[in-house]
Amino acid sequence: MPITKRPCANCPFRCDGAAIELHPGRLEGIVEDLLRDDMRSFICHATLPLKDRMQCAGAVAVLNKMGRIPVIARLGLLMGVITQADVVASMALVIDPATLNIDHNPRPRRRARARTALLPPGREGGGAPAVASRSSRATKNRSTR
Repeated sequence: MPITKRPCANCPFRCDGAAIELHPGRLEGIVEDLLRDDMRSFICHATLPLKDRMQCAGAVAVLNKMGRIPVIARLGLLMGVITQADVVASMALVIDPATLNIDHNPRPRRRARARTALLPPGREGGGAPAVASRSSRATKNRSTR
């Protein structure tokens, strides 16, 4: 997903009074949601009508002020879609997160993980091997006769 380089003219995260008005608590909800899960992204409202939606630079800048940066922005930095200078310049245009009534260290959401990727081959599920060996099947068959 592409990333905008600067907050748009009426980005909800702007600090200059030009921000689009949101329902009370909506801005805090967006930031808390992004803090809980750095895999989430917030789409720039100016790109919603377009086919190619873009990550909001204002949201990235606010999170960066909090010492956090979403995965999509980290990938954008690695791939050269945005630069650290873009993020720093955007930070000057957005609100101070200390003014938001939020938990600055929310608990991350738990994700279902593919346990098999973390276990050695044949040890899916964390218990016995997924496929019983030939000798254990033969023993089992004898005991059931």
